[in-house]
Amino acid sequence: MTDEHVLTNDQQRNVLTDDVVRAYANGEIAWSQIRARHGVTSFSLLLRRLGESGLRLPRADPDRPTQARTWLREALAKPHAQVAAE
Repeated sequence: MTDEHVLTNDQQRNVLTDDVVRAYANGEIAWSQIRARHGVTSFSLLLRRLGESGLRLPRADPDRPTQARTWLREALAKPHAQVAAE
């Protein structure tokens, strides 16, 4: 997005409709998708809208693999002596 297309705070607030905020809180849409699809650049505005709507931040699915979790599993799988030697 170029500078000429950056939304003002008021425009960003208007884009963060109840439906968008609810979808984010329910984990149906990610922050990166909100930025790309709607042009919102202020995460603090999204946080404010969540609070105004009585909603919470989405929780990560504990079963979803992540890079950190993969690294931790690999580290724990190594024999203790090998880890200590490194």
